[in-house]
Amino acid sequence: CGAVSLTAATNDSRNTFGWSNQSTTATISVATSGVYTVTVTNLANGCTATQSISVNTAPAATITQTTSGCPGVAVRLMASGGGTYVWSNQATTATVSVLPDAVYTVTVTGTNGCTRTASITAISISSPSCNGTGARTSGGTRNGFFVYPNPGSSDCTVDMARVLGEVAEIMVFDVNGKKIAAHTQDLRESTALRLETATWFSGIYLIQVKTAEHVETLKWIKE
Repeated sequence: CGAVSLTAATNDSRNTFGWSNQSTTATISVATSGVYTVTVTNLANGCTATQSISVNTAPAATITQTTSGCPGVAVRLMASGGGTYVWSNQATTATVSVLPDAVYTVTVTGTNGCTRTASITAISISSPSCNGTGARTSGGTRNGFFVYPNPGSSDCTVDMARVLGEVAEIMVFDVNGKKIAAHTQDLRESTALRLETATWFSGIYLIQVKTAEHVETLKWIKE
């Protein structure tokens, strides 16, 4: 498993080689599964011969964190690239739920029996996305403001008609806690703000509205 050497064996030094991966040497090293073809050309008489071989190498193991979580709240990890999976917590499914702020490793086994490992540090979201208990604030409607449509596939509107205060700061965070948008709104002029989301990827976002009297965070999902 892993990188494999392929050699086109000939007994004539006048032969040239052309591989399907654009290599031109008699021996090549490949690390990706697939069918490789070599064409051997004899410079003396112009005759050619072609041979193909199927190669199975180690799987391409990857891990993706697919949900967000506050400290102490489980998040979801998804592995891909193989036929079977064994995690460092003994789970054997492609997707697992784990506590954040720790390193997790998965061993991926391909259909040819080759294995490869991958590791990831599960990330938690700290303030302002979490409240004092460590639980993520809920989505939908709250006493202060709401976001609609939720879920949505395009732009959304933040309705702050019931928010206490005169000026609001609106901030948007992705699942990793990175701030991706920030706005200031004079609530005496307008209590609605339209967020343009054309450049946002599908997933979970956290929208925070903050005034001198009020701080609140809601979850918004882009489909």
